[in-house]
Amino acid sequence: MLIVYTMSEVPKAVKDKFQGLKEENANIYLKTINGNYYVYRQSYKWQQAAKKSKTTSEYLGKITPQGKFIAKLSSYRDELEKAKEIIEANGGRIYWNEQEAGQPKLKSTVSEINDRGIKILTALSMNARMPISHMSKLTGLKKSTLYYHLKNLEKSLDIRYTLELNAEALGYITYLLLIKFDDQTPNLEDLKKVLEKDPRIQFAAALKGDYDLVIYLLDEGPIKAEDNLWKFRSETLLGSYKALWYLIPLGQIYSFVPIRESFIENVLIEKTATRGKTVSGTAITHKELTLLRELNKNSMEDFTTLDEKYGFGGGTARYVYEKLRDKGIIVRSTINIGKVPMKYLGVMLLETSRAADVNNTRHKLLRGIIQSTSHPTDKYALVGNIGAPGGMMFFMPVFEEEEFEEAFRYYQNEVDGTIMRSMIVTEVLVGSLCYRKFDNHYSRQHSLLVGMRKLEHTHLISYDRKRTRAEADEDLYF
Repeated sequence: MLIVYTMSEVPKAVKDKFQGLKEENANIYLKTINGNYYVYRQSYKWQQAAKKSKTTSEYLGKITPQGKFIAKLSSYRDELEKAKEIIEANGGRIYWNEQEAGQPKLKSTVSEINDRGIKILTALSMNARMPISHMSKLTGLKKSTLYYHLKNLEKSLDIRYTLELNAEALGYITYLLLIKFDDQTPNLEDLKKVLEKDPRIQFAAALKGDYDLVIYLLDEGPIKAEDNLWKFRSETLLGSYKALWYLIPLGQIYSFVPIRESFIENVLIEKTATRGKTVSGTAITHKELTLLRELNKNSMEDFTTLDEKYGFGGGTARYVYEKLRDKGIIVRSTINIGKVPMKYLGVMLLETSRAADVNNTRHKLLRGIIQSTSHPTDKYALVGNIGAPGGMMFFMPVFEEEEFEEAFRYYQNEVDGTIMRSMIVTEVLVGSLCYRKFDNHYSRQHSLLVGMRKLEHTHLISYDRKRTRAEADEDLYF
């Protein structure tokens, strides 16, 4: 319901703030929607052809009941349009609910994917190697019906099966590298070639906003990371560009970044333990390395097939897989949606200005991360704690026009003691983030909220059902 209030009906704090704004701009007026107060500017434009004036209204922001004016995110749409121009200028494409000729129709909301599809995506995200029979029980679908919808989702969303790996268990630290160029920026194609050559880099993207480049990388420790970073910066084309570099340890607290094949092939090989030889830090065997390489490319690969391919003894591949899970190296077999029907990828930087205030509203921060959505992917593809500047980074796939601005406003308004910044990804240069539908009851955020008594303890669905040999054969039949 929309109401235009008279000033006598408006709370004093709102009225005082509005009067102050009106002194700067006489053409503003106040609206209320569901008890919230919004400021609009009215303007008039003479239309020569019609011989009359056209009245238009522009939203400027809102006033809280306490009298605080929150301006609209004015740079949001400007940055988005600029980002769109950059994406298209570099040969990229933005998906505005478009469909390429000959391609299967992509679904963008739960009303199109439906609850059945969401349940299947969640089950696959939590344990892709789950038996069809167990997934049938979780989704309430007959096995034949389930298989049909599963194959349809695989095709329409280009579902890829991969591993969620624990970099720390492998002996590596996750870092975020932010770069801001001064006057000139490298050609993106040249930059892409340089970044792809470094196997430590798992994800890299060009940005529009406060930073020009974001890189997610793995290294063994701060000293080695600094040495490798200096070598990378000084001995590549980046050495000739004036820029500010910020290397930040990333506390990865929601989701993960898929590990590139080149990292397993060229970096992990140095950690392979051989008979009579020891290596520093975490060591893995040749069989473990082989299984990681194969399952990282396709986590649904049949164990018996792998035993035959590499001449392992019967049951070896399954044994090694379970051993890697026991070590905490393999977290789960999961999925990554290749065709995400999103419009763009937004990035938010939340900087802590007053830690005590943030702590008082921390439950709202945590709740925002695991907020449910009607999309085939999680609300955020990646969230991580950063130390310089202190705060958090959010990577958000945006499906609908207002989602990014709404998420930005949520943290700006609900989490105290913070400064918010926004950026737009203009092009992904290396790797990919993980797009899936995680059961957030298993998230760290949910556990913390339960501990803070902000959420009720919930009975967890069991996804960790292992396939027997008979079930594996049955799955191949279906």
